[in-house]
Amino acid sequence: MKEEVKEALESIGLSEKEMRVYTSLLELGDSPVNKITERSELIRVTVYPVLKTLIEKGFVSKYSMDRKSYFKAINPEQILDMIKEKENKIKLALPSLKTMINKIETKTSVELFKGSKGISSFFEKI
Repeated sequence: MKEEVKEALESIGLSEKEMRVYTSLLELGDSPVNKITERSELIRVTVYPVLKTLIEKGFVSKYSMDRKSYFKAINPEQILDMIKEKENKIKLALPSLKTMINKIETKTSVELFKGSKGISSFFEKI
């Protein structure tokens, strides 16, 4: 896998195994688990949970044909649409998030007491 591809997919939150499965599906096209397992060089029991996670994240879809499950990677251009959608959600929530800043006012103060007068002032404050 090219370094630029790896960095890009890491930046959007994909793990090493998720990247391997996603890129394998891009190369293979619609495929059953056994082909994904071969191409990604991961074991079958690892591929199933990774596929489930990729489906939840929206990078892979699943369908059945002839009583067999097939998986399909989304077009990489759709990743940009997913990012823009997330950006829009954050922009909508930003005003509410900003109101949370410093909502609980905790004032911290520091006083410096020097010398014998400082000690007597300290005891007076106590």
